Amino acid sequence: MLKASSFPKDVNHQQPRRCLVSGLFEETVETEGCSRTFYTYLAPGLVYNRPCIIIAPPDHVPVLEYLENSFWLDFAHKNQIFLHILIPENGGWKQDGTDGDYMNQVYIQVNSRRAYVVMQDNIYAVGIGNGSSIAHQAVMKMSSEWSGLATFGDLKDSALLNREITSAPVRTGKTELTISASKVQVPVWVAWSEHTGINAQVCQYWKTINDSQSEPYSNQWADEIYVPNPICKKSQINEEKIAQIRITNGFDGALTEKFFAEVWHQDAAPEDRTFPVWFFLPFHGTGWLYPQLV
Repeated sequence: MLKASSFPKDVNHQQPRRCLVSGLFEETVETEGCSRTFYTYLAPGLVYNRPCIIIAPPDHVPVLEYLENSFWLDFAHKNQIFLHILIPENGGWKQDGTDGDYMNQVYIQVNSRRAYVVMQDNIYAVGIGNGSSIAHQAVMKMSSEWSGLATFGDLKDSALLNREITSAPVRTGKTELTISASKVQVPVWVAWSEHTGINAQVCQYWKTINDSQSEPYSNQWADEIYVPNPICKKSQINEEKIAQIRITNGFDGALTEKFFAEVWHQDAAPEDRTFPVWFFLPFHGTGWLYPQLV
């Protein structure tokens, strides 16, 4: 049976770039006036300043049981990433916005550098099943902080709860991290049964935020790929338009490692997969704007 531990008080400081401990740990965060727990997995050999995934897992399944039977721990080990998993209270996600705020507080907590150092500009939100709507709530409310969003499952009306709401700016006081929480473009990949109803409304929200073209491309993994409009109405000195929206229709609810690996590494050459290439991020060279139509 998988178990989570508390972070030890005494650790070995002989290797300053390597995480001082490894394994599955419990952490707590204060949100909505109460303490909430989440799990942090530090893979063996993990070094500081690596990308990070924060997951809102499916509900009504014990989280430790879900982790033990899924690919996530192995994926984190193979790709040397920080992995953080939220825990729904009483086994189910609350769709009233409080769990979206909980996810954003976890984002702030993992940047606190208390026991490890994540790569601040490479923190990605993932939602699975009913956790998908929670992830959209969190990223819509604090989109300037998240590096990307991927959800797997049909969405609820509550996914759009924060379409016009942003978090208040926050200075942590402990690090140089400042939460501006403004509405900005975000790379998004959604997998759902069909592009209708609330799913279509959420897609339209992100197309507006990302200033996407109306006509999609496609490839073997995404039925619809919306790229940024090439006509720019304002200077891109501070923010170049790069964020795509990718949609996989016909998702049956079973997320596989093979599929998620394509989301994480999309269009990176094998030798260039040290960091995630989520939707053709430009630091991996040319050709990021238009997808391979294969």
